[in-house]
Order: sequence, then C-alpha cells, then structure tokens
Amino acid sequence: MRPEVNQKYIDDQFAFSSIDGVLQENEIFEDVQPYFDEERLTSFPDHFYPIGFSPENTIQDFLINKNTDDFLKKMDSEW
Repeated sequence: MRPEVNQKYIDDQFAFSSIDGVLQENEIFEDVQPYFDEERLTSFPDHFYPIGFSPENTIQDFLINKNTDDFLKKMDSEW
C-alpha cells in the first residue's frame, strides 16, 4: 500500500486509487475528474450483495417472466 507502488498500479491499469494523495492524472480521465472533485460518485448495487450471493439467475428469470411478486419474494429469501 505504499503510495509509489499504488501510483504505478493505477497508471498501468488506468484505475483510480483509494489512497489519499495517489491520483490518476492521465488526460483521458479529465472529463471524469469533476465527479471525483464534487463527490458525485456512487457504487454499483452488486457491491452490497453478501459474498456468495449471485442474483444473476434471479434477475434473468424476472426479465423473462416479468413476475414482480415472485422476483421480490426470491430476492427477500435469498438476501
């Protein structure tokens, strides 16, 4: 977690760092920077799923069958 190692990683991977002072300065991201500056970021819903919870099949079933009640019951029981 040394800043210099993390800087190399984010530069090589075109990623962003969670370490203060380690910044992604590649110009291809300049349009994204205001979202970081203004703290206008959000997480993906799957970041909140418990480990081992795999909702893909349940969601796919919902998209095919369009049964909201069954979908919500299944999500509640799995969650």
